[in-house]
Amino acid sequence: MEERKVSWLELFYDLVFVVAISSTNHLLTTVNNQPQDFFTIIGEYLLMIIPMWWAWAGQTMFFNRYGLSLKKPHYYMFMQMFFVMLMTASFNLNFNETYLTFLIGFIGIRFMTILQYHSVKRCIDNKADQKVILLLTNFFTLSLILSSTSLFFNGFTRYFVLFLGIFLDIAIPLINHKKLTAAPVDVGHLAERLGLFTLICFGETVVALIAILNGQTTIVSTLFYVGIAFIVIVLLWKSYYDRLDLVIDKEQTTNGQLLLYSNLFMLIAITLFAAALHLGAHQVLPLQLIDLLLAFSFFLFYSAKHFIFIYHPKKKFSRATFRKIIGLGLSIFLLTGFLLYLVVPPIWMLLLIGIASLIDNLIQYEEETSV
Repeated sequence: MEERKVSWLELFYDLVFVVAISSTNHLLTTVNNQPQDFFTIIGEYLLMIIPMWWAWAGQTMFFNRYGLSLKKPHYYMFMQMFFVMLMTASFNLNFNETYLTFLIGFIGIRFMTILQYHSVKRCIDNKADQKVILLLTNFFTLSLILSSTSLFFNGFTRYFVLFLGIFLDIAIPLINHKKLTAAPVDVGHLAERLGLFTLICFGETVVALIAILNGQTTIVSTLFYVGIAFIVIVLLWKSYYDRLDLVIDKEQTTNGQLLLYSNLFMLIAITLFAAALHLGAHQVLPLQLIDLLLAFSFFLFYSAKHFIFIYHPKKKFSRATFRKIIGLGLSIFLLTGFLLYLVVPPIWMLLLIGIASLIDNLIQYEEETSV
């Protein structure tokens, strides 16, 4: 069977998410102006980035399964891009001011996805696919209606109703994962789409380093910090992308849920790491919080990456490699715990992360070269 490639339309669609991710990350770095609201801003950041990711993920999963059967898909995706732009422009730490446009953007995105399921149903004769389409269409519609009713509430109730609907929207495919196996995804195509989306997130780390260097290219300490940070980014990138095509079994029959939802944690990990790099260079927050953010984001990246590799392998990892992966993961977790009591400069934290990432790369290389 000919390998399916990502289309130019999908790549064009991803462009608006480059801006969306950058916007949410910029809001996260404003915590330097309000250090007393650190945890509140982290929470608001998650409330913005999760709907944004789900807007992308929902369309990606539809296009993976049924995009080739949909007539004139560009019309639907162009409309979705407009709604993504509207939602992105509404990202604001004072959410009440832009709530209406955010809601319109999100509803528009999800409505277009639901409409595509309705449209493609007439073009598909397979009974199993028809059942999956009907299941997703009905549940997604109910979730969207629930989120839409948030407009009639104020304060905490408004956000509770909105995100209850979004949570149900995200949870429905997980709850019905066995039924969705009747319409398996194209793993190769999905892995490539998730890899490209993750690459957009990595772009934010480079943007953070350029912002740090801006106006400080002659300061030795800044150059050293950026140099170490860039080496760490390269090691993180290498640990994921050098193995993505080698490790993942693209021929397996799966509903794609584990692969897709792991990507959410990759997104959160990398964007938090990018923000932590910026915060570490401009040390307004307490060093302990910066260290925790760096360590936690690395631990989350490490865990999500290996979850993807272990559950979608071409061949099983050896027991020795599996033990090493778990052992290194526990060490990173313990280091994160120690940071509740210890305070070190961010540059030393980056050096420790770099060493852990180097060991991670060596473990994976050893597994690949073993007979």
